[in-house]
Amino acid sequence: MPAEEFEHRLADDHPALLAVLRAPSEPEPEASDAELEQVVAVIDALALLSKLPPNLRDVLVLYYVEDRTALEIADSLGLPNGRAVYTLIDNALRRLAK
Repeated sequence: MPAEEFEHRLADDHPALLAVLRAPSEPEPEASDAELEQVVAVIDALALLSKLPPNLRDVLVLYYVEDRTALEIADSLGLPNGRAVYTLIDNALRRLAK
């Protein structure tokens, strides 16, 4: 199918798509050094978390990322109390420090 015929069919069947394809593309804004450092820090944190067993990783994410209390985490993970959550957090942080 020649290019002109393809473009005509696209215009008839999918005009919105053709408009997007014809729109001039905007250059991506450059990220600042601070933004790049933040991305690198997140990648490093994810790499460290991936080395932990799932139970320790889950506790850290729930506590530090989702900002849940120890009692909420204990309830959601079936732990006996908040003290058990703090013990798991301590174990996870010790492993990460190695």
